[in-house]
Amino acid sequence: MVDCWFDLRANPVVTHEAEGKKKRHDVVMQEKKKLLHEQGITSWDQWRDESKPRQYEIVRTACTRWLSARAQQLGFQVGEDSLSVDGYTQHRGKGQTIRFSTVDFSGVLTVAEPSMFIEQALMSGIGHAKAFGCGLLLVRRVE
Repeated sequence: MVDCWFDLRANPVVTHEAEGKKKRHDVVMQEKKKLLHEQGITSWDQWRDESKPRQYEIVRTACTRWLSARAQQLGFQVGEDSLSVDGYTQHRGKGQTIRFSTVDFSGVLTVAEPSMFIEQALMSGIGHAKAFGCGLLLVRRVE
């Protein structure tokens, strides 16, 4: 096992199938919808008590879960103690609709399956929106 510092800008999405079509959903927005449903409200502005989580908490929770799930499939583990989740940004197209979202991750990862890690994570990238600069995993050994 090898420990590496890493940096990653990713487009964290989940795919749902509805009416025979697959659609991608931003994991942060998906988490917000789940929380609203649990509270029995339909709008984020309606949530006024102190139990309302901060945006950063939602981003960190949803995106850490997303990255950890991919890490297992790609031959590495993420050190959640060192993990930094920053820069959640919704990029908009010409019509001002959200086109895709990005999140910046950094921290320490442990390579558990070197061949899988190299072939799938390093060579193919992580997640979607690679045409927009997402998915490139930068690593360097921890000295």
